[in-house]
Amino acid sequence: GRSTAGLSVSREKTKAAKARNRSVGIITRLASYSKNTSLFCDSHIFFGYRQQSHLKVASNKIGIVKVSDIRKSERGILNAKNGGQLLRVRSKIEREKIHKRAAEAIAAKEIRSFPPHGGRKWKCKVIVKEDTKKTSEQPLFCWFRGKIELASLPNLLDEIPTIECDTLDPSRDRSFSPLPHERKISAFSNFAHEVASNSLVVKRIWISPQLVEHQHRSTATSEAEELIRRDRLISKVVDGVGKKGKILKPRKLSKKESLEAGVARFSRDGLWVVGQEESWQSSNQQELARQNMLKGSKSKSHAVPEEYEDKIGLSCKVYCREEDLWKKGSCVDYKKKKKEYKIQFRGQNIQTFKKDVSPIIWDNARVITPSSHWRLSSRQVDMCVDACVDHFQKVMHTVKARALFAELADGFDVLRERGRGRYDMELPAFDTEVFSFLRDTNAPWCTIVRALLGQDAHLIHKGCFMSLPGADTQVYHQDGVHLSTKGQKPCHAVNVFIPLVDLTSRNGPTEFIPGTHILGNEVYVKELSEMPLVPKGTPIIFDYRLGHRGLGNSSNEIRPILYLTYAQNAKSFKDEANFSKKRYHKIGEIIDLPLSRSDRASERTKRRQEQINAWSVEKNKHL
Repeated sequence: GRSTAGLSVSREKTKAAKARNRSVGIITRLASYSKNTSLFCDSHIFFGYRQQSHLKVASNKIGIVKVSDIRKSERGILNAKNGGQLLRVRSKIEREKIHKRAAEAIAAKEIRSFPPHGGRKWKCKVIVKEDTKKTSEQPLFCWFRGKIELASLPNLLDEIPTIECDTLDPSRDRSFSPLPHERKISAFSNFAHEVASNSLVVKRIWISPQLVEHQHRSTATSEAEELIRRDRLISKVVDGVGKKGKILKPRKLSKKESLEAGVARFSRDGLWVVGQEESWQSSNQQELARQNMLKGSKSKSHAVPEEYEDKIGLSCKVYCREEDLWKKGSCVDYKKKKKEYKIQFRGQNIQTFKKDVSPIIWDNARVITPSSHWRLSSRQVDMCVDACVDHFQKVMHTVKARALFAELADGFDVLRERGRGRYDMELPAFDTEVFSFLRDTNAPWCTIVRALLGQDAHLIHKGCFMSLPGADTQVYHQDGVHLSTKGQKPCHAVNVFIPLVDLTSRNGPTEFIPGTHILGNEVYVKELSEMPLVPKGTPIIFDYRLGHRGLGNSSNEIRPILYLTYAQNAKSFKDEANFSKKRYHKIGEIIDLPLSRSDRASERTKRRQEQINAWSVEKNKHL
């Protein structure tokens, strides 16, 4: 029997009561956060709420952000205070944009939480979206540096753990960059994080530097720890650097250590240089001697042996503290009582150094003897050089005799040009019994090849690269492409380069870009290049997909390099682009080289001697 006016008044009272209850509930939760946490919170937000009327809540309740305010902040017109008030955004499109920026910030923090591997960063795909199935409540936002963002973002970033790694060196790692401005956790962000736990869904996919995807943080962390272990092993064995950058003392490494570190480096960089574990021995010896001298301690590791003390003329390296460099010289005098050496440098400059004060490294007192395993012997190298030079000369003589210069530009089945002054040759002599040591499954380098490709690795091609004096630098390239572009696959083929002469910076060594065997990382970066300068007969093994190029030959000598290509399975992989003989002309029978005047004279002398011997035999029979 109540009137219509009475019903409308009661409805208005009911709405006002509900609004007060919602405001009181929000403020009560905020107040509980302010009591239970030691984090900073603006005091004016809670002013008057504990003892004064609940009607004052209306002035400080959660606000609404208009799209026009967001546009003004983007143009720099609106200057909003950081974290001044919790806000809601009604526009779904704008909320999606904010979620996208939050995903980018979370991804950046995730990337920084994992240490890089071989200069390559981790990647992380993050998706932040609202979960409308659990609740209809929208997430809360706030102003930060003039832009609207998720109020719970500081908490989301703080939840990301960081993997500690002592191999990360900011001065050497190109992927290192200063930390971004950190957002501070507050009572606002804690309350917003509680709301976001029911209204937001954050999905992450971690991608390692080896392009392995992980759906869970635990598996990503396990792989990161394994990559850290490999980096430490590579630093220790290949670079001679221990924990926290400590320089290691020279020592003889076993084959097992070298093999394990080589496999780890090949997986990371796509490159394996035989003897790489010995390249740091002399430099570390010099650095340790310098450090001992600066500390004032007597040097023992670099001292000359007793049997050489009374001998003059020994070559050595002496550290000059004033110039902070090592100088090469030879000993011209030694005073045993004073323990002083007189060292003569270039330009007839003679200086005196004390034995226990100045670091001196003598050529006759080597600490580590270079290993000889996994290499060709000197006799085998000489055989290969003679065969390559003889084949090149015969083919060029055939081209000249038959006037095949036009066909030479397209290439023959046994020789083709790979740039000016650079030739790729297939030698029939390598298929003979004399060169069976190249095709043998027990070849010196096959231990490494089987460790990389498995026990079923097969030799699919062999030949020689001949670089003549004045040859041009090659174009940066990869010998083969990835078998699949959907993801990184294991190595399916390797090249074994064996220089038949000592490589120098002038005779055209090969320049490699470590890490370019990884899918999507094929770009040429000069700063990352590596140019192995190895003695003759020392193999250089690299992934078939690794980017490289042969440098120009500015010396006066030829530079032949023997190459062998191995595949994981000879039946499943065939490189028709590089090794198909159908693309090239057939040169036919190769004409032998004409004999020189001295050779013809020796042949005549040989035949005359044979005739004399035969006549002597017949004469003795008649007698």
